[in-house]
Amino acid sequence: MMATMDVHHIGCLSEEDSWFLFRQRAFTTGVEEESHIAIGKTIVKKCGGVPLAIKALGSLMRFKSHESEWRNNSYSYGWQMDLFPLKTKMIFKELVWRSFLQDVEINSKGDVTCKMHDLMHDLAVSIMKHETCIPEYGKVMEIPKTLRHLSFDIPSIWANLDNKRKLKFPGDGSLRSLICHKDKLTSYEVDVSSSLLKQRNLRALHDQS
Repeated sequence: MMATMDVHHIGCLSEEDSWFLFRQRAFTTGVEEESHIAIGKTIVKKCGGVPLAIKALGSLMRFKSHESEWRNNSYSYGWQMDLFPLKTKMIFKELVWRSFLQDVEINSKGDVTCKMHDLMHDLAVSIMKHETCIPEYGKVMEIPKTLRHLSFDIPSIWANLDNKRKLKFPGDGSLRSLICHKDKLTSYEVDVSSSLLKQRNLRALHDQS
């Protein structure tokens, strides 16, 4: 025999339960500093009752002993979603299911918008910052040897410099994804050199030309 089962909608945790869960993860040694408690409650409030966010942030704070480190995580909002430009439908659905992404909406044109909790995004960035790089125009950046994902823009000002730019990539073939954006009004030629041919592990290549 077959029968339908009732759907149980899981809501967010209460403020009390959220704090209890956070304490379990953040204060494993049993030592709870007054300053850490105050900041911790601020972090928990921003998690909005999402268990995954609370557990992740609690686990992260477990290894931070200084008050300044706790405050930095409490007030960190400077990251951009553009740091992770590659999304597949499968990964997107998985992230939604696990509460990494919320408030998913689809407009009449089929464009999908969503939100990622600030603290959850900060956690993702802290994990990926040594593997992901987005160079900023006018700034010199040291490309880490552990680089796996590279995304960069070709501004229109390059047209005033010369018509050809040479790009070099990690020599050990560690690059997994490469994304190149450009101004629609810019005409350019990029010499990727032989270093790109060594990227045997490259899985995603996007050249917006």
